[in-house]
Amino acid sequence: MEACLTQPKVYRRGDPLTCQRIWDAIKVIKYDRKSSTAENIIRYCCKNYNLEGKFVKAQLGLLVEDNLILKKSSAPVKGCNKGVEQTIFVIPLESEIDLAGKNDWYCFYCHKPGEVLPCTSCPRVYHIACLNELKHKNFTEKFVCLFCEEIKLEESKEDSEARGELNLLLSFACARLEEKLPIENYVWNSVNNNTAYSTPFTTDRCAARLTKMPKQVSSSVEEEEKWRAKFLLRLPMMSLPKMNDRADRQVYKSLAQFRMDANTVVHNITIFYGEHSPLADSARVMKRDCAFELGEINLCRDCYKRSNMQEEPDWFCHPCHPSHELVYAKAKGFPYWPAKVLRIINGREYDVRFFGHGHDRLTLDKSFTRPITCNLTSLVPKRSAAWVKAVEELKKHQAMLAEAALSSSNDEEEYDDENQHGENYESAKPSVAESPTQNRSHDLKPFSVYLNRLEVPEVIDKVDGLSEPLICGSELPFSEESVISQDVATENSLMDLISSTIFQDNPLFSKANDTENDEITVKEFVSSAMSGDGHKLNEEFIELLAARERIAALEKEVESQRQQIQIQKELIDSQMVEIETQKNEHASTVRSLKEQHAKEIAETKSKIWCSNGCGAEGIYHCCFSVSYCNTICQQLHWKSNHKKSCRRERESKRVK
Repeated sequence: MEACLTQPKVYRRGDPLTCQRIWDAIKVIKYDRKSSTAENIIRYCCKNYNLEGKFVKAQLGLLVEDNLILKKSSAPVKGCNKGVEQTIFVIPLESEIDLAGKNDWYCFYCHKPGEVLPCTSCPRVYHIACLNELKHKNFTEKFVCLFCEEIKLEESKEDSEARGELNLLLSFACARLEEKLPIENYVWNSVNNNTAYSTPFTTDRCAARLTKMPKQVSSSVEEEEKWRAKFLLRLPMMSLPKMNDRADRQVYKSLAQFRMDANTVVHNITIFYGEHSPLADSARVMKRDCAFELGEINLCRDCYKRSNMQEEPDWFCHPCHPSHELVYAKAKGFPYWPAKVLRIINGREYDVRFFGHGHDRLTLDKSFTRPITCNLTSLVPKRSAAWVKAVEELKKHQAMLAEAALSSSNDEEEYDDENQHGENYESAKPSVAESPTQNRSHDLKPFSVYLNRLEVPEVIDKVDGLSEPLICGSELPFSEESVISQDVATENSLMDLISSTIFQDNPLFSKANDTENDEITVKEFVSSAMSGDGHKLNEEFIELLAARERIAALEKEVESQRQQIQIQKELIDSQMVEIETQKNEHASTVRSLKEQHAKEIAETKSKIWCSNGCGAEGIYHCCFSVSYCNTICQQLHWKSNHKKSCRRERESKRVK
């Protein structure tokens, strides 16, 4: 590798998370009125953070080299070591540590200390190995990081008018990212690294031991420790609310600036809370979501804006700039479905978003797509309600595309149309140079444009009265000769109709005092057009009559369908009446059966049955509740059972 102009440097050597844990150890040991020696610090870290003694000792030496921990000598004034000089470690003051310089102290890619290469355009630094992993090979000149190169490239392409829209889209992205990483989860003022989950390699037994927190310090010592972030974080203490505020103030000029701020949030959180902390995991998830959101903005800004705003229910139907390719795409378990092609990956994979409810997105192979112009009968034999709704949305989108194309073409041709109609009028104008219409020739240009924009339904309704004497049924004169041979009165009536229509609807002829002159101008224009344009007006008249016939046919079809619907409605009403009658009859029958059944049950309960068990009604009473249907049952029951238990008095007892 050639020698580069920007030389690697070592700004920090010790791990920032271990540094904070040693700071906590020094504070707790001092609160316990003990000396913060190396042995006490190592013992505390091994007990509370499950760290190895060799690792803590090595990190302690590196942090002393970084001046994040100071080594001092002191002699205790009491205790068993009274008067014996000891080496203790203390937290430095802000004035005792060198915070000068503009460059960061930790690699912006892996967030670790060591020998780093500083960027010449920003404070960020990188390890050489990290740059090789990022495939950044430009080390022969002044080193410029990838973020700075991307920002410079995008700012040269970004239009100043699109800056407001860009920041609006970025505010939508911020709102989505704040759900992944709320601001209350991370603060730069204080940190509690005593929790068990902050150490990645912890067994259940160690986790149970780590839940026993050390003695809590007093409230005066527990005040906000802003110096921690100042000692460890060199880059701005960025957060998602700050990024949202920057977007509201339209600070961002490119997507690369927003991406760099999001990476700064991840960088600061990883340094301050540790690489394996849950908050760092959430920050990395936010970073991936940020890359996805920015990719969506790059893919189509119109789709991203409308999907987040959703001001209208048919936001997906509005065309984008440039418009997306339309296809029928087939997902597994579904028929061919209309969709927009967002991008084509490697010429084979199509990234599509479907029409219909939800507007789901899918990446599929090209073989599962069909052109939008293909026949639907073979593709979709069974059409569900959701599919029909999606096709309706597709048709609405196509109508909006056609309308947008028509409006753009009209805007481009408007000036040419005005010039062309103005020249035609000048060539067809009568030879009466002294006419007062000569001074008003400039008014015919907007008039001619308006004449071309007359609504066809309005003209058809007003032509009905003129066309009835000429045309009836299907005998329409579609040849030029038959139309030219019409009566002169019809042409005059048509000219009067066009003049009255224009004067009534066009705001150019709204003044009352100019009505007569305007009518003269219009009549001259119409007569000159009819005589000099080669039957152009007659051709337009034929088109209007053909349109009228098509409208009449459509009205007839609609009327027939309306009659069919009315017949079906009457049939349904009659069936409903019959069903209601049958329901009433069924209810009365059930009610009478219930009454008869209850009556039979009551009669059955009132009867006395034969005690011999034959099932017949008992008419011969013996005693208490014993009766018989005949003498045979009485004799049988008497011999078998009732003789011993009969309570009836005997004749012999009565005689005595």
